[in-house]
Amino acid sequence: MTKKWIYILSALSAIIIIFLLGNLHKGIIIEPTERLQLELSVITPITLEEIQQHLPSIEIENHAKNEIRVPIGEMAQTIQFLKVIPGVLDIKPLSGMPSFSFKQYGIGLIEQINKLMKGDMGTVYGKPGHKEYALADKIPQMMQISFSYLIPGLLLGIVFGFLFAILASLYKKLGYGIDLIHKLLMLLPDFVIIVLLQLMVIFITRFTDGRFLLIAQVGTEVPFVIPLLTVMCMPSVLIYGAIRSAIMREEQDPYITTAYSKGLTRKQVLFRHILRNVMEDLFAVLPRATTAAVTSMIIVEMICLILGVGGYALSKYFASIDTMSTICLILAVFTILMHLIFAWLRTKLVIHTGEAVKHE
Repeated sequence: MTKKWIYILSALSAIIIIFLLGNLHKGIIIEPTERLQLELSVITPITLEEIQQHLPSIEIENHAKNEIRVPIGEMAQTIQFLKVIPGVLDIKPLSGMPSFSFKQYGIGLIEQINKLMKGDMGTVYGKPGHKEYALADKIPQMMQISFSYLIPGLLLGIVFGFLFAILASLYKKLGYGIDLIHKLLMLLPDFVIIVLLQLMVIFITRFTDGRFLLIAQVGTEVPFVIPLLTVMCMPSVLIYGAIRSAIMREEQDPYITTAYSKGLTRKQVLFRHILRNVMEDLFAVLPRATTAAVTSMIIVEMICLILGVGGYALSKYFASIDTMSTICLILAVFTILMHLIFAWLRTKLVIHTGEAVKHE
């Protein structure tokens, strides 16, 4: 099997797994009414054992309280049958323990697939009593908002991470400073970086006449700079760390000493030899950088109240569990597509005969 088909099958498998995991809630029975409490007639007496003869699937839970246990998934049919049995005056459902039903999960998956085939991707809604909107109608707007800073942020993060690694390798003193900033950013969570950016914008705005930058979505005005910088941050940090380490590793190789002995400068050695041999490290970290960019996008949309893909999916004002699997699939397809593009570029740009390069 060629690598091309391996990549395609891996992508399809990932999408299927995400779809299955994204719909797990359809099989979860929260506080299922597994038990029933019956009120039996004195005039037309009947015992729980006699009822069990009519319904062999039920179990007697408590004789004194006339409680019976019903198999999961058979509650509706059992109640309907009990209603026609003489001597059963009243039927009261009792709460049971949460459980998972594979049968219900399978039924839910089939229903979800049928809905998707009909173009029904679920609904998004605001506060209780507010109008519901079809997710399919909102997706173009959501994607336009999110991808307007996700794609540029990811690409800029890759470029800046690579460039800073080169600068740190060319200039030692500058490298110490960049390494220190890199360590600091690695320690800070995404949400701390976002809050610091918001505070910086608020501080700058105090010295300007108007609104300098948006720190949260206001009506149809969507923040751009803060989400862009946030999305850039983690990919840039990850790529810088990977390339910086790879360059330092290559500098320890004997072929670098040979290159210097031939009179080549540090810059010439870096650009002629080392960078070509660290491309493998770049493409190895790109998938992780893409995932980090998507995660940062979701976090920044949450904090800045942006109604993009992540904002609609996780906002308390626009929450709908039925839309989660669709949102997950959108982000998964984007991530997998970027991984496939990186895999293709890897075949074109990475030199597999590294030893030949080293002995040039």
